[in-house]
Amino acid sequence: MVPHMDGRTRRRLATHERVLKSARALLAKRGFDGVGLGEIAATAGVSRQAVYAHHFATKRDLLLALLDHVERVEGFAELIPPAFEAPTGVEALRIGVAGNAEFEHRISDVTRVLDAARRSDPIAAEAWLDRTGKKRAGIGELLERIEREGALRAGWTAEKASDLVFALLSGGFIDLLVVERRWSVEACAEATWQVIEGTLLAAPDGGG
Repeated sequence: MVPHMDGRTRRRLATHERVLKSARALLAKRGFDGVGLGEIAATAGVSRQAVYAHHFATKRDLLLALLDHVERVEGFAELIPPAFEAPTGVEALRIGVAGNAEFEHRISDVTRVLDAARRSDPIAAEAWLDRTGKKRAGIGELLERIEREGALRAGWTAEKASDLVFALLSGGFIDLLVVERRWSVEACAEATWQVIEGTLLAAPDGGG
């Protein structure tokens, strides 16, 4: 049941979302260093003071909130968590590979900005590490499960396999194939799975 919200709360939440949408559009267009909170506020139709007082005290707060926003509006909850409910680790990873390709493609405008900014801006670097750290941890859980189930190819550890999968599921890798080379998201996901399956997974009969 959705809790009742008064008019003031609804307006505040609507303004919050409007600021985040403006931030996403401006950051994608001009990059992290080319946009300030004042311009984001103006584009959203609110005062800079209101943004500072009621929404985001710093650009760091805005950036972390933006990452949460894009996860919500671009369907992270529908695409990724179902993988962890699969009956086997291998099936979970396959679902995750497909969901990740779609999700990373949807949010490529934001991750492209973060990737470029993190090399010189500590705020962007912190946000990048927060996001990629969570992703690497989730991949690690799946590979540890695959290892426990005896489905990891001989010669690989869950740690090493997680590093490789993390690289293959990175937004930059998917961006290269889907945006620059014009692969479909589905073709990208399938090729990624074939690489993972052929390199990291034990043969179905249990052989390495």
